[in-house]
Amino acid sequence: MADAASFRDKEELRWCATLSDPEPHVFLVMLQPEKFTQEEGDRIRKILNTLSDRSFDYSMVLTTHEDKRGHMDEDHPLNQMVRACRGRQHLSDCTQLIADVDKMVKENGGDYLTCDVFEDTSGMPCESASGEVNGKSVTVVKTPDFFAPHLTVKSLMQEIEKCKSLSAPGPHGVQLVLKPEEFTEENRNTLKLILSIFGKESFKYSMVIITHEGVAGNNNLRQMIEECGGRHHEMYKQESDHKVLTEKIEKMVEENERRYLTSNEETTHDTMTPKAQRLNVVLCGRRGAGKTSIANAILGQTESSPKSSSSSVCVKREGEVCGRPVTLIELPALYRTHLTQEEVMRETFHCVSLCDSGVHAFLLVVPLGPITDEDKGELETIQKILSSRINDFVMVLFRQDNIPVDKTAVDFVEQNADTKHLIKICGGRYKIFDASKIENVKQTTELEEEESRI
Repeated sequence: MADAASFRDKEELRWCATLSDPEPHVFLVMLQPEKFTQEEGDRIRKILNTLSDRSFDYSMVLTTHEDKRGHMDEDHPLNQMVRACRGRQHLSDCTQLIADVDKMVKENGGDYLTCDVFEDTSGMPCESASGEVNGKSVTVVKTPDFFAPHLTVKSLMQEIEKCKSLSAPGPHGVQLVLKPEEFTEENRNTLKLILSIFGKESFKYSMVIITHEGVAGNNNLRQMIEECGGRHHEMYKQESDHKVLTEKIEKMVEENERRYLTSNEETTHDTMTPKAQRLNVVLCGRRGAGKTSIANAILGQTESSPKSSSSSVCVKREGEVCGRPVTLIELPALYRTHLTQEEVMRETFHCVSLCDSGVHAFLLVVPLGPITDEDKGELETIQKILSSRINDFVMVLFRQDNIPVDKTAVDFVEQNADTKHLIKICGGRYKIFDASKIENVKQTTELEEEESRI
């Protein structure tokens, strides 16, 4: 491997790829034991991690001088690098080197390493490959990076639909390939939302594949493993090999009686977009924001909600607006309430599941006036659970009662710093709504039209 300092950018790495067409089988990390420093070790790790999460499975340390590791401290940079390379180290004996390289290639099934740097997988669509493993026909579907910040909810759901199509009639297992240092609470909630598309049993068909050390220090990853029934595989460990992983997958398939996982029949290619004409809307907001009165105004009803808006559970209501069937889900207040974190997450996911074909829009109900910490907290809580991608589907609904929606109200909303910031987060979408006007067809029609455009 060339000096780390020469790799200024990905263009140099791409050039290496063209020289090792189709792609490399092995990386030989050439080191001088006495001169090798922690800084150089960090730079080599950065290069290899840039190439692929699995680079160290294909790497071997080649020392150019006498091996003095036995005289070095356990945490010496050279010892750390050898451990990272799954314990593979060789002195400069050409004959034995070729034999060791050949052995490593065989351990990797004869495959070369597919390097991430040569293609931006976050922007690539799902793709599949088929082959034979232990005499059985196997199809593997590779997804794009579902955690990519530029990936919208719409694109995410479209890619999930492609994955479902490529694995029809359904996958026997879902492998969640995760890197501990990068796996956040938002990532975990994104995965839970994706798995929820396949129904309540989806976690029984899932396994976490860990590419690097750091599980102990990442509570989100530990919870993900627990939710997957404890099923996981640590690829970074020296004793890890493809045979062990294959056996774990086969065991999971047998435990599920070789059934494949099918998606919820009511779920379409876009969980946030209904497939029928029905409009599904979730009303969210702090306690006392007026969600029930807004629901009454939209549905043209005067009776009370079957459960109080101060309830701790979701309330589903149905009606018709402008000839179109509408489902409204009142989400209980989530921020600074007596609900536990688990109950908050359960109710949020439950509100999505109550919409048979998915949620079309979230209306954040805020009384017209100064924005409170509770107003901000409600949106932030939903973002944490469903990810910030939910912003693409949120409209701020400023509620005022018995007061005409005039220029004064509009000026307040558009000139107040807090309200402007809130509206900006929600893509500039807002409406001022008089919840006292049950029969106001004009404002209800306008709201229905704006919801349909989200």
